This record gives sequence, C-alpha cells and structure tokens, in this order.
Amino acid sequence: HVLLVDGEMPRLNGFRLLEMISAKPEYKGMHVVLISERGGRADLARALMLGAAGYIVKPLRQEVLEIALPQIIGRPLH
Repeated sequence: HVLLVDGEMPRLNGFRLLEMISAKPEYKGMHVVLISERGGRADLARALMLGAAGYIVKPLRQEVLEIALPQIIGRPLH
C-alpha cells in the first residue's frame, strides 16, 4: 500500500500524520510518500526520520510519480 500525503494539509500537516502512522503497528509496511512545497534538506531529513518512504517536492507531476513510486515500493506499478 502507498499513501501519498500532502505536507501542508489544513488541519494536520504531513509530518504530524507521519508521526501518528509510525506509532501504529497496523500501518507497518505501508509506504508513505510526503509531497511538499518545501524542498530543503531539513524537511527531507525530518520526513525520512519519521518513516516516510519517499519525499516529492511540488509541483507534483505524473512523470515524477511514474519514476519515483516503483523505486519507493520496490516493484513496478502495473
């Protein structure tokens, strides 16, 4: 399973959601990809430390997903 999470959601930011997901054993094995406008190394490092399987900087483009997602989940999409 892959969950694409926006880093800038209205009520809950992506980093907080990553914290919540990583604390729940039933979500172990889920690939969470954070999508954010922030492209800095500190944000990338924070996302990875919180358990993100990947980090994509906006604007989100289909070509990027087609390349990144198979690498993140370790298998082809189709």
